[in-house]
Amino acid sequence: MGAMDRIRRRREWRKGKRLVEDLSRETGHPGPAIVEAIRAECGFGPFKSEGREDYLARAAGVSRDFLERYNARMEAGKAPPPEMADLHAFMERVGKRIVISLYQSLLAQGGS
Repeated sequence: MGAMDRIRRRREWRKGKRLVEDLSRETGHPGPAIVEAIRAECGFGPFKSEGREDYLARAAGVSRDFLERYNARMEAGKAPPPEMADLHAFMERVGKRIVISLYQSLLAQGGS
């Protein structure tokens, strides 16, 4: 059962990532949608010189290294350990907001 769960998690992670990438290609530059989704969850914007990953880590209240370890685990299909539960919930909320925002942008542009 462990291997099947891992495969399912990896597929879900990749499917979500691919959906954001596809919608991003269709709508153009996804940066504003991503920043707005993060801002909606945390209540503050990025610093002028802050990269997206650093902003995401700060918004989630974790270090950049912690975020990278989380992403590596998810890419490998591994379940997040208990210490990553809050980050996992945050990432899911942000991800849903990004997909909704990009999809709405696509519909506004007359896409399907």
